[in-house]
Amino acid sequence: MSDRVILVVELAGFPPLPNVKRHWAVKAEDNRTWRGAAYLVALQALREHPEPSDFPLTRAVVELVVIRPDAHWPDDDNAIAAVKPILDGLTSAKVWTDDRVIRGGIRVRHETGPKSVRIEIVMGSVA
Repeated sequence: MSDRVILVVELAGFPPLPNVKRHWAVKAEDNRTWRGAAYLVALQALREHPEPSDFPLTRAVVELVVIRPDAHWPDDDNAIAAVKPILDGLTSAKVWTDDRVIRGGIRVRHETGPKSVRIEIVMGSVA
């Protein structure tokens, strides 16, 4: 990411992909769970951030890093759709004013790591 990285949040696991058949109530509960988890992680990251005046972001770049112990990654479009509840949680935590401030789309990067499945949302500011 070429822009200034100012916040990284990490969550264990990966949200269900949007093309997986599930009852609407299960899908809604999953969305609430992931949104709430992202909200709590983001609040903690914001409390620990050395420059709280950087937030909320008004122009941001975002990179989604999918880390798995194997090479079974979702395709980029599904990965971005799956993290929508997480982006909503970051909005609720006041990381940015609205997720429409993300410029240039969301970049997706895949990595193989020794731990279980997890995702990182790397956010940067745009001048």
